Amino acid sequence: MSINSQGAADQHAHQEQQEVQEVQQNNRRLRQATGQLLKIIIQGINFIGNLLRVIEFFGSL
Repeated sequence: MSINSQGAADQHAHQEQQEVQEVQQNNRRLRQATGQLLKIIIQGINFIGNLLRVIEFFGSL
């Protein structure tokens, strides 16, 4: 293998490594965002449950 083609192969390997790191970082961000979204959904469900309790309480007066 000539020096030029070896350099190109090294550069390509480095680029692939960078892309893998970007994908891994994006996966971490996606997991964090998914966790935050689930927390928001659960809070919304809890809020609706509490709201129904309040409505039920005032309906029983």
